[in-house]
Amino acid sequence: MKSSRLFLFCCTGIFFLAGYVGMLGAGKIKNNPPKVEILMPGNESTFNWDSYIRYTIRVTDAEDGNSEFEEISPKEVFLEVTYLPGSSKTNENNAVKAAVISDPPGFALMKSSTCFNCHLVKAKLTGPSFLEISRKYAHNSATISMLAKKVIKGTSGVWTNTIMPPNPDFTEEQSKQMIQWIFKNAENPNRNYFVGTEGNFKTRTKPDNGKGTYILTASYSDHGLKGIAKSNQRGQHTIVIRSK
Repeated sequence: MKSSRLFLFCCTGIFFLAGYVGMLGAGKIKNNPPKVEILMPGNESTFNWDSYIRYTIRVTDAEDGNSEFEEISPKEVFLEVTYLPGSSKTNENNAVKAAVISDPPGFALMKSSTCFNCHLVKAKLTGPSFLEISRKYAHNSATISMLAKKVIKGTSGVWTNTIMPPNPDFTEEQSKQMIQWIFKNAENPNRNYFVGTEGNFKTRTKPDNGKGTYILTASYSDHGLKGIAKSNQRGQHTIVIRSK
């Protein structure tokens, strides 16, 4: 009797799994992209020079939950802040269009890993900022290979007594992509990146013409459908704020 029940249970499970996979193939079950909203500041609002702008972000996802209920980790929510000098509508529109493009491979890998638990782009956290790393090393293939190996194997004693744990899940090629992204983007004075659903950033000192724009893009990549590889979806929200 027990073996019959076990057989029936296994058959039912296999039937359910086969149906589930079949529905996936037919597109009846899909992972909906998360909804990302910048709640503050408001789109098309204005800012003062040399002052702090507070931001709040909300993320909701059918599978992962709601950031307001702490079902989504703030460490997985990112804000990209791009400064545009002047008041050119063409530059503004181009920047908004560029924000829709998927993350470069290196940055996408960093966002999905624990990199931002210890590092920020411009500011020091537990480890050095990516800006400090970019300034410390020569930007060439030999350095990229050397640092990629350090990412995988871990380091200690390079930045005071800070220890970077090993990251054996990364391939050398993936590690190189991350270093390349750091070298290309960390020193850009017009762009910064922040982690979390709330925080603040400081605007620049007022330029001579008194005109400028900030493009804010919040993003979150969900965890995908359970057991289905590469089913992750990315959601984002972009707003524009202008100088008074």
